[in-house]
Amino acid sequence: MSYGVELIDATPDWLDVPFLATYLVYGDRNVLVDAGVKSSSEKLIKALSNRDFDELDYVLTHIHIDHVSGLGYLHEKFKGYVYLHPKAVKHVADPSKLWETAKEALGDFAELYGEPKPIDEKYLVPVGNGMIIPSGGELMFIHTPGHASHHISIYHKDSNGLFVGDSAGIYIPQLEYIIPTTIYPCRLDLYMASLRRMKLLKPGIIYYAHYGISEDGWKKIDELYNRIVEWGKIAAEINSLESFTENILSNDESFREIYSRLDDVPLAKILVDLAIKGIYEEVKRDPEMLSRF
Repeated sequence: MSYGVELIDATPDWLDVPFLATYLVYGDRNVLVDAGVKSSSEKLIKALSNRDFDELDYVLTHIHIDHVSGLGYLHEKFKGYVYLHPKAVKHVADPSKLWETAKEALGDFAELYGEPKPIDEKYLVPVGNGMIIPSGGELMFIHTPGHASHHISIYHKDSNGLFVGDSAGIYIPQLEYIIPTTIYPCRLDLYMASLRRMKLLKPGIIYYAHYGISEDGWKKIDELYNRIVEWGKIAAEINSLESFTENILSNDESFREIYSRLDDVPLAKILVDLAIKGIYEEVKRDPEMLSRF
């Protein structure tokens, strides 16, 4: 733990690699950033039960199933407020549509994550862009759409750190590499605007949901931004998704090394392929988009 922030692993046991992080932020009221999945909820409850509290507030960066399906199970044990984007409130109060969408998108992997439980709406607090709460020291919410329309990121004043959820990539610490989280369908223009907004905060630390902590801070955001610009230029010159994938693999040695290992992690392979597709399809949808980056 540093700066009052502790990474608590929420990777379910059926995944062989560290994949999903939650963050416990200490303060007058402790806050858990993201809630993991149902299939790792007992693991999280056990880890949190070793602490000297029986109440806990929560922040959801967004409500994709890997960030929210554990919430109801944690909330039964540790009651508290849940801070989230206004668009997300109704889907956390009644997650039936969220669950159906997850099953359509992820198939058997959704079942492995587990079905979310509803949360009483009296606990749900919609947050505006720039809103600050004193919990966890001082947390400021930034609306960061692109990966999802209801995505928020959270600036932690005490650590000059930013909890980015899925708004700023997947961090591969072994190679110091960031994979885009431009999961199809996405809004690439909004995603890039969100990266610019986050970079302006000049965070010294990035807390990645997938996976870990980087003390390169805003430089990692800049690195991802430039990578997407380069990949977008390639997409603009190529006429098939397959050729686009082959081209970035041939031109990016680190990404090629990562991609070659994904056959052993089928879920990660699906997500990375969808991220590649997200960039390709967005550039084809709006060829002028690159000129605005």
